[in-house]
Parts: sequence; C-alpha cells; structure tokens
Amino acid sequence: MWQLKHRLHNPARDSVVAAAAVDNRHSVLRQPAVTRRLPTRQRLRADQKRALVQFQQYWIPRLMEQQEHAYETHTRISSLGERLAAEVSKAQSRLSEVLQSIMAPFQGGPDEQGPLSRRKLAAPVANPLFRPPHPASEGVPDELTGIIAGIQATNQQLRELEQNYQAVDSSLFVLQEGAEQRDEQTAAYRDALLQLADDLEQQEAEDVARAAEQARLEAEARRLEDIRREEAMWREMDELVAAASAVQVLQAGLAVAETSAAALAGAPPIKVDVGVQLQTKPGQEVFLVGSHPCLGEWSAEAALPLTWTDGHVWQASIEVPADCIDLEYKAVLRSPNGNVLWEKGNNHKADLLGISDVELFHVFQG
Repeated sequence: MWQLKHRLHNPARDSVVAAAAVDNRHSVLRQPAVTRRLPTRQRLRADQKRALVQFQQYWIPRLMEQQEHAYETHTRISSLGERLAAEVSKAQSRLSEVLQSIMAPFQGGPDEQGPLSRRKLAAPVANPLFRPPHPASEGVPDELTGIIAGIQATNQQLRELEQNYQAVDSSLFVLQEGAEQRDEQTAAYRDALLQLADDLEQQEAEDVARAAEQARLEAEARRLEDIRREEAMWREMDELVAAASAVQVLQAGLAVAETSAAALAGAPPIKVDVGVQLQTKPGQEVFLVGSHPCLGEWSAEAALPLTWTDGHVWQASIEVPADCIDLEYKAVLRSPNGNVLWEKGNNHKADLLGISDVELFHVFQG
C-alpha cells in the first residue's frame, strides 16, 4: 500500500507529464517536414518510388490514426490514474477515520478506569489488524472484528487497484515504445519522401531544360532550313540569270555567225599550206587526215596525200571555204604493206577566222 501511495504521490503531475510527452510526439509528427535529409543522394528506382507513393497515400494516414488512438488511450489512462489516486485518497481517509474511531474510547485521562484502558490495548493500537486473544468487555471484539474486516477489504481493494495500475502502466510503456518506433519509421519514411520529392523536382527541372533545349534545336533547325531554302532560291535565280545570259550570248553569237556567214558568202577561199617533217623509208607515204571534207573527215582511206620535198618535209596545199572557222588534223604514215600508223598526241588545230592564207608546219610525232 505504501508503494502505491509513493507511486501515486502526485498523479496529476504524472498525467500532465505523460500527456505532454504524447502531445510532443503528436506535434512533432504533424509539424512540416523540413528537417533531415539523407546524407548521400541516391537515385531511387521505379519500384522504390511506387512504394514510397503508396506509403504516402496509404500508410501515413494509418500512422496518424494510430497516433490519435495512442493519444486517446493515454488520456483514458491518465483519467484512470486520477480516479485511482482519488480512490486511494478516499481509502486512506476511511482508514484514518476507522483508526480514530478505534482509538476514541481510549483517549480519556490517566485516572479513568474502564474495562478498556490504554495499558490493556497497547498491542492492538500498535497493529490495527491484531485481534486480542481475550476480549476485555462485551461488544468490543465484535466491533473490532467488523472494523478489521473492513480494513482488510480496503487493503484488498488497494492491492487490486495497484495491480491494475501496474498493468495499465506496463501497457502505457508498451504503447510509448510502439509510438517511438512508429516515430522513427515515420521519420525514415519522411526522409525518403523528401528525397523522392527532391528527385522528382530535379527530374522535372531536367525535363524542363530538355524541353527548352529541344525547342531551341527545333528553332535552330527551322532557321537553318529557311537559310538553306533561301540559298537554294538564290542559286536557282543565279542559274536562271546565267542561263538567260548564256541564251543572250548564244543569240548574239548566232547573230554574229549569221552576219559573218552572209559576209563570207562571196569571199574567196582560204589557202592552207601544210608541212610535216618526217624521214621515211622507201615505199612509205605520208597522208593528212582531219575534220574538213578535203581531209577525209578523219578517214584514213580518204586522207590527203602529201608530197616529199627536201629536208624530209612532206607538203600539200588545200583550199577551204571562207566560212571555215577552225581546222583539226593529224598526219598518218602508210607502209607499202598497207599498215597505217597514226600520229600520236592531241589533234593539231588551226584558227582560220579572219585570215586568207595560212602555213601550218609540225614534226611528225611517232
């Protein structure tokens, strides 16, 4: 009983302290999550993100509900403690009244003589539960027996209340430990949610930057496409201008050619003297073949024969019309057996525009 009195020495203060502790945990759980961050930044996998979102949507409300339930349980336990303290106080008051009622008949002076003196009842006063072996007067043992039975019943009730209080205290301790564990889990999940929020924010920023970069690249591509189209248009315009200029030049050339042809229609032919230096063997002959009909038009069978002169120079004279602008030719060597050796290298060219007589000479390139 004295242990119970010591534990319930100030039940109001204990209940206030316990309630303050629960309220503190409750307020910490509800305060904005702006405290801890994970020490190392790690990217969360997709399954972890889904698990955290599920925890935020499903488990956080349940944890809050359990916190509310724990707070209500603590309130009920505090009320029960207050009631228990009140019952203990009442039991102590009743015990004091019973002891006073027992001791009242023995509070007389030293001269009072009675069947129940202080000297005779010294042992029962020291121990209220002591039953005298020999009652001193009639009626007193029965009264004391009832009082002692009441005290024993009160002590039994107090022991039961103490046991109940101990059980409730143990339950409260278990609830507090569970609340602390839930607080730690909630803090860990809060940190994970903060990390997830940071990752989502960073991913959103990266998406925005990626979209901006994509828009910039698309704009740059459109600008380059416009430049390419503009350059193509200018090239087409330049080609058209060049084609128009070429047509004008061609038309001017045709006009000049027509004028020249009309002017040269009655002009005398152009005399062309050709000489090819080649030392031949007996029986070999040199011919001249070229683009003009008089030179066989590149046919060796219709080529113009040349005549040998001093210095191993083979010569011939031809006349071409005055409207002949240029002349291309080569020399060929024909052997007695009919073999034909064409001169190597490029064709020889002669510009006949605006001249009347011309002499052409070269060394045979064999």
